[in-house]
Amino acid sequence: MCIRDSDILILEPETGPPAAFILSIDPPQAVQGETVRFQGEGVPAKAARITEYEWTSSIQGLLSRRASFETDDLEAGEHTIRFRVRDSMGRWSSPATSVLKVTPFTAERPWVTIDPFPTDGPLSAPLLVTGKAGPFGQVEVVEVRVGSNEWRPAWGTSEWEYLLDIHELGLDGRYSLQVRSIAGGKQSAIVERIFEVSLPDNEDEIDVPVVRYGRGFDRSIQLAIVISCGLLALIVLSVIIIKGTLGRRYRL
Repeated sequence: MCIRDSDILILEPETGPPAAFILSIDPPQAVQGETVRFQGEGVPAKAARITEYEWTSSIQGLLSRRASFETDDLEAGEHTIRFRVRDSMGRWSSPATSVLKVTPFTAERPWVTIDPFPTDGPLSAPLLVTGKAGPFGQVEVVEVRVGSNEWRPAWGTSEWEYLLDIHELGLDGRYSLQVRSIAGGKQSAIVERIFEVSLPDNEDEIDVPVVRYGRGFDRSIQLAIVISCGLLALIVLSVIIIKGTLGRRYRL
């Protein structure tokens, strides 16, 4: 007699011990910590029934005493999986075997990069610094430190940007810009970029627009809009005051 289970043909023994079959191990290769599902079946001889199941690993020993189970606690290495069944007459089957390779889990260390500056010369205007950080989707924060100042958060994570305002430095000279990323409670190696600053001699020479490159929103546009709105409000207020003063004179 035979029993067909999907594409697996299982022959039922007429006499003697039962037969054990591994129906599936999913996935057939796994990463340490990944859930693996095992499914087996036992076929008894006539007038007997299956009463016990046993899964073992050549690395970890006994895994389960059920026909089907799942686990995420397999150690790294090449496991020889054995599955056998016992019938109601106390007879054990020969083991069915399969090989399962479990590779070790290695967490990717956080990293960060700085995009190239648009010029190798001294900076005389604010600069929008950009870069990337990883592992992608896992970065919690990117932090930037200029010179001996405190660490400050950049905007964004996997793709980040930071407005380097050289006027906050106050003096010409060579400075360091350091960047680090943090993911999963771990910190990346610090990436450093050395740059020079040449501040204008007086405030009249200060350029309001920032040097912009790569990706990101140009903050000089925001500043120009704010200044324009302020000037417009001042003009409107002046007109209202003048008209009110003239009106009072005519009434007198």
